[in-house]
Amino acid sequence: FGRNTAAGAVQVLHNKPVMNEFDFGASIQAGDYGRQDLKGVINFPIIEDKLAGRIAAKKTQHDGYWENDWNGKDRGATDRWTVLPSLRWEPNDQLDITLRGEWGKTEDDTYLTSSHHYCRDDPFNVFIPGAPNDNDLVITTQSLYNLIVLGQDPVSAAANSAQNCGVPIEDESRSEEYSVINTEDRGQGADVDVWGITAEVNYEIPDIGMFTYIGNYRDVDEDIIFTIDVAPHDLFAGRREQEHDQQSHELRFASSFSDTVDFVAGAYYFDQEYTMLQQSYGILFTPNIILGPFDPTTITFSNPATYGQAGWSNQKNTAWALFTQGNWHVTDKLTLTAGGRYTDEDKDFTHCGVGAGDPTASFSGKAQGCNNVPAFVPDPTVIIPDVSLTPVLGLNPAIGFDDSGGVEGGCRPRLDPTGAPITCNNRLKGSESWTDFTPMAGLSYQVNDDIMTYFTWTKGFKSGGFNGRATTPTTIGPYDPEKATNYEIGIKSDWWDNRLRVNMNAFYTKTEDFQQAFIRPSEGAGGQETVQSNLGEVITKGVELEVSAVPIENLNLWGSVGYLDLNQEDFCTDGDGFSGDDPNNPPPPGPYSGALEVCGPAERVTSTTGDFLGWLVPTDNSDLLPGARAPEWQISAGAAYRFNLNN
Repeated sequence: FGRNTAAGAVQVLHNKPVMNEFDFGASIQAGDYGRQDLKGVINFPIIEDKLAGRIAAKKTQHDGYWENDWNGKDRGATDRWTVLPSLRWEPNDQLDITLRGEWGKTEDDTYLTSSHHYCRDDPFNVFIPGAPNDNDLVITTQSLYNLIVLGQDPVSAAANSAQNCGVPIEDESRSEEYSVINTEDRGQGADVDVWGITAEVNYEIPDIGMFTYIGNYRDVDEDIIFTIDVAPHDLFAGRREQEHDQQSHELRFASSFSDTVDFVAGAYYFDQEYTMLQQSYGILFTPNIILGPFDPTTITFSNPATYGQAGWSNQKNTAWALFTQGNWHVTDKLTLTAGGRYTDEDKDFTHCGVGAGDPTASFSGKAQGCNNVPAFVPDPTVIIPDVSLTPVLGLNPAIGFDDSGGVEGGCRPRLDPTGAPITCNNRLKGSESWTDFTPMAGLSYQVNDDIMTYFTWTKGFKSGGFNGRATTPTTIGPYDPEKATNYEIGIKSDWWDNRLRVNMNAFYTKTEDFQQAFIRPSEGAGGQETVQSNLGEVITKGVELEVSAVPIENLNLWGSVGYLDLNQEDFCTDGDGFSGDDPNNPPPPGPYSGALEVCGPAERVTSTTGDFLGWLVPTDNSDLLPGARAPEWQISAGAAYRFNLNN
């Protein structure tokens, strides 16, 4: 069943228009917090037996569950439209053409972070040299903000900061639980526009088989403004704009040309491109009087036009595949199945991480803001109070030279009063391609009309890629493909005149070069980066049992239980970020991973400007946490009784 589906696929299909039928329906749902859902669908004939249409639409609104203590506004609101028109044309008995449209618009608040911050130590410790201070960054900067900007004494500054420390939920009233402190000095919002069209064409040749073509084009534009730290000062806010479009084409032929053999074979093509501009603001990204730097020789790409930093990414992805799958009905009871898919995928990547791009460049769609990026130095003699709630230092053009000679991704700015304003070419580029053949095989045995057993063996492949959220040249990738092998055996059975159904299966899946995104500390760009990489091997095995019954008329009972055993091996990565001061000799593992075993060679990390940032010392993290979304037990049960009220 196609791309990345070692364990099968779930298909969600819109209803097709129905010929010669006029039908409509609508629903309204209302609730508190401004909840309003409007839904409607209409099916209508156009030409008898030949052409019909269908339109489904949905409008949802919600005011949100939170109130902003800063300005008294509701937060977390949603406002969304979705419209799905479709046409179906059957010019003759052999040809069936369906066109499906898609249009959606989302104008929401962005996702809200709850204001519960981690306080391991007393916030007052930030004012005591050498005292332990392992608090949440919001707590630490809030203490400094209260002291430096608001002019509070150290005791009051720490006490007021401690009010933001998280406490157990059961100790909070409802109003405290559902409120946030948020400056919203740049606003909040998500504006997403989606449109697309899909064509499905089926042409049947009697007694031979069916040709099917499925083609799609989809376009997505996003503009998201967010404040991520929920601090009452300007710590970390940003804006992310993204343009994305894709097209796919699939042509296949399915045939049951004999009583014993049926098959499907086809070809697939996929083309995709996205461009993302992320602008980040706040004292994590701008020289300021709380965190500095006060050194006028420090080069930054923070821009006086925006007092923020930017990152750009662009990626093109093309893939094609050939596939086939067939069934051989050896006897009335035994069926053998075999198939395979050959995949070829290419990705071209252009990137400069947050803090290396030009936030004033126009959003042209090709990551042009990575080149000719102006560099600046802070001016500690100039304090600008009105850019944000946190006074920031003035910025002057960095005068000097680029010692790299203008090489892309190799800027080495050098201050020199005899030079000119420095611009840097920070564009990093990557290109990679992958191919793979993924076979499958299985058999099923029909014991009788009510009992069927089966076994399948499948291989899966997911291509590698590049990191659109990386902040250093070292971490853009590429990372490697992920490959999986899946075995499954099971029985499906009906008993008691079809009033009892019992299904049971067992499976074993081994995934190699497991792809996992994680967040770790990083120099610059807000102090963290999101990295996608190959962590190691994941083995899952389990058993599932499903039972449903109709013991008496109109009464339905059902239940299921699943057991899952998950093992992670060789999860080799540096989870606590860069460490070490010697650019020639790697250090031992960092303070949070010192008890873990080193599992690979250390990697030297440099910044976009060529400065040594530290070492990545990989350790084995296999036993730290179980895999996400992988509960050991899953149990569900239910019952329904149906009865009529008169007629």
